[in-house]
Amino acid sequence: MTLMKTRLNQNGFTYLLALTLVVIMGIMLGMIGQSWKTVMQREREKELLFRGSQIKEAMENWYNKDYPPPRGHVVMPLNKLDDLLLDPNSLTPIRYLRYPYTDPMAPDKEWPDCWTTGRGAVQKAGVPNKGATPLGINSVASTSTAAAIKVSFSEYSSLSSLGDKKSDPADPDFKDRPLQYRDWQFVADPNSDHSKTYNAYHERW
Repeated sequence: MTLMKTRLNQNGFTYLLALTLVVIMGIMLGMIGQSWKTVMQREREKELLFRGSQIKEAMENWYNKDYPPPRGHVVMPLNKLDDLLLDPNSLTPIRYLRYPYTDPMAPDKEWPDCWTTGRGAVQKAGVPNKGATPLGINSVASTSTAAAIKVSFSEYSSLSSLGDKKSDPADPDFKDRPLQYRDWQFVADPNSDHSKTYNAYHERW
């Protein structure tokens, strides 16, 4: 009788030990999975910053009358992103963007529908009061409403607008909600220092 009780106690202890190990392993796997998800999201953020910066630079070159050197081109409003791939207004092939970059945060959408675009007057460099090209596309943003991990871009003067949460007339709760990827605004600036843009997506991340 005593021997049977001892075996039952041992079986019960083994069962509890196995159950405890299963719980611990489940918690550890959950932590690893969450960590891996964060790593992958950060990598997609870096890719979004790179692709958005490439489109931003392409738009800046579009509005730069001296691009491409030495012949330049006639500056006109940018009506669609496809024109960055091949300028329809030029007799000679001019490509401002080498590849139709898609939004890494919206992999189910194709170029150019994966981006939201903003239109406005782009002021030419060195012309403070006149010479603006009106009503052209001058910015792009992700279509994703997912919350971003990276929320500060203060270290990049040329990209500071990406983290500038001021206002959004279409979203009254803009200031009170977490920064989303659609808030990352890549705005063309003809006076931008492209060297900073090149380094922005991998430095001090």
